[in-house]
Amino acid sequence: MNSLPLVSLLCVSLLLPACTTDRSPSQVNSVLQQQARSMAAHLAADEPLAGLRIARGLVPFDPALADFSARLAAAPQEVRAQFEHERLGVNVSLRRDDEAGFWSRAAWWLPDRLLDLCDVVSFDLRLGYGLGVDLHATRAAQLGLGAAGGIGLGWHEQRSLGVRVAQYNGWRLGSAGGGFDWGFDVGTGERHVGGARREGGAQSEDLIYQEWRDYWSLGASAHALLLGVEVDLHPIELADFFGGLVGFDLGHDDQGTTRPEPVFGNSGLALQTLRECLVDEPTMDMWAAARDAAAGMPTEGVSAPGDAGNPEGVSPPADEP
Repeated sequence: MNSLPLVSLLCVSLLLPACTTDRSPSQVNSVLQQQARSMAAHLAADEPLAGLRIARGLVPFDPALADFSARLAAAPQEVRAQFEHERLGVNVSLRRDDEAGFWSRAAWWLPDRLLDLCDVVSFDLRLGYGLGVDLHATRAAQLGLGAAGGIGLGWHEQRSLGVRVAQYNGWRLGSAGGGFDWGFDVGTGERHVGGARREGGAQSEDLIYQEWRDYWSLGASAHALLLGVEVDLHPIELADFFGGLVGFDLGHDDQGTTRPEPVFGNSGLALQTLRECLVDEPTMDMWAAARDAAAGMPTEGVSAPGDAGNPEGVSPPADEP
């Protein structure tokens, strides 16, 4: 008996929650409160990059809960500078500066240049059901139509060598489109997640291009029944490679001069859950209605930074509904 259809069916069964999460507003709020506690813990532990990444991920659900702009303004200049490159998106790594010595930087110079070179091309070979094709010369110039989902192996953005689970449907023409794009990567690095509904023109500042996809990539993808392939060229990563030859780290990803600041493991899974909700229109409609009716229900555990008597901007988490 051919096991390929069974494996493909497993792929699709894993992906179905991306379209039909059917999470109630109280369930969404529970995840948001968990993220608020993780954000507070990172900020209290002097890990502002991780805390701000979580806050940024909360903005589509409740800007008041995230209070991203105020938290960013209160962060050290080194941290603020990294979030100011949002037009470059995932091409700029959110890592802390590391005051490495001369010999350490010298030892890492060649490995860093090789890693920069590897970043220029990404690819994914995917198994799953679907039919579709997409061509893009940046996400401002796309041509695509289809619906597909699957589990793949490859070398992905943000130096993730490993598994990508992804699903999309809809159409793309220029920067416009309809449908959704969702997925996550698990490999040599952190879990990277992304998700967005296509209801207007794509912009480089969109959250999905800050977390998962490269807005500026040039490439193509195709899926025919059981098999899919995706290949991308990343011009900004190419510029980062040439800049590295003369000591300029555009991507802020050199191992010799920076260090990672990962989010807690459970926060990565929670972000994945929130991105699943984000592409599920009924879930978001129910959440928005409940949030508006409750006049700020999810903000009960977190106050704005700098409140009197609360310099960290975080109060004890409220009970979850």
